[in-house]
Amino acid sequence: MKLQSISIENWRSIKYTHIFLDNLLILIGGNNSGKSSITTAISALINPIILQEELQSSIISAPLKIKGIFSNRENKKIELMIFKFDNSSDIIYKKNEVPISLEEYIKEIGEFNIFYITSLLEKNSSKIDSFIDYFKKFFPDFSLQSEMINLNSKVDNYSLVRNLLFLNLKEFLKYLKKNNVKSLSKNVYLFIEYPELFLTPHGERELFYIFTELSKLGLFIGVETCSSRFVGIKQYSSICMVKIIKGNSNFYQYRGSLFSGDEVKNFNMNYLVNSDRGEAFFSTKVLLVEGQTDKLLISYLAKKLNIFRYDYYILECGSKSLLPQFIKLLNSFNLKYIAIYDKDNHKWRTPIEKLSSNQKNKQIQKTINYDLGSYLEFSNDIEEELYSQPRKRMNYRNKPFIALSHAMSDDFTLSKSLEEKIKKIYN
Repeated sequence: MKLQSISIENWRSIKYTHIFLDNLLILIGGNNSGKSSITTAISALINPIILQEELQSSIISAPLKIKGIFSNRENKKIELMIFKFDNSSDIIYKKNEVPISLEEYIKEIGEFNIFYITSLLEKNSSKIDSFIDYFKKFFPDFSLQSEMINLNSKVDNYSLVRNLLFLNLKEFLKYLKKNNVKSLSKNVYLFIEYPELFLTPHGERELFYIFTELSKLGLFIGVETCSSRFVGIKQYSSICMVKIIKGNSNFYQYRGSLFSGDEVKNFNMNYLVNSDRGEAFFSTKVLLVEGQTDKLLISYLAKKLNIFRYDYYILECGSKSLLPQFIKLLNSFNLKYIAIYDKDNHKWRTPIEKLSSNQKNKQIQKTINYDLGSYLEFSNDIEEELYSQPRKRMNYRNKPFIALSHAMSDDFTLSKSLEEKIKKIYN
């Protein structure tokens, strides 16, 4: 049995949500936003004993329902559901809307193995060992890294335990590739809370690679993270954004096709989301800019005006032509943004150049979801507004350095119009 999706009603901070599940689930959200509510709901669905233990210390104010869509070995879909009316009522189990007993429910679920590595400063050595030991039953010649330093004895160094998890997963993936293993059991679920703890930046990137490779082999990995290094655009369908709105957890996934045809080639997936650009998924608002000059000047002038915000992220798109595709991405994940671009109608431009630029400007405006984003247009670019005079075509060389040097000079005066635009950007 493989869990394909889960619907949740009135569980912890979740009023209602429906989540699709691949073998990799990346939960992104602030502290206490409801990320762990998803992992506990999945655990409760596939292990009813966990639900019974959870309900002993919980008060149900509305009917609780957790429903999963599973696929069996014959690839047939089966719907299994757990339902409870209130605190006094019994838990009801259903298969395809037909009530069944707990014993029948457990038989339908089959064997699921759940391993949850928490972020709490406690000893997780037994949890890590039990996870790796599970696979040793099937791959007895795999050598545990923990055995080398006797992890089963008392371990008080939490960073050591976390790094041993990393090392074991790394060695396990090497072992699988060396032995040409094509698939693992699909009934093993590994949940890791903040896997970035105690890792260096390059260690985080390598661990994300390990997660993606193990998930391709059939291992389900659920990650709760605040690190941009666990965000990959190629795995965008695995990203689940979590936000608190009016006291309830809201979840956002995108299951469609982000880009098609020439968009894929033009966009260059690897260029979009690296450890820097991945920060867009964690920001309060994304400032989309064309290039480095805008990025440097906007942030510098915002600090000069004392309105700079670290929770706003400036994403350098590379060119005006790519702005619509970044906007499309932000629309898909319900992220707030403002698209900032140059009008590019300089006096020295040819009519064809102006026509091309205006078409790009209209495309940017057309792509915006105005419930999430807005746009700001510099006339004709931020440098002309900075210098308060038209620029010549030849003034393009080293323009980020020249423009920033001008803004930092002692005799620089910020124009009222440019000041208002910077304030609008950071509003």
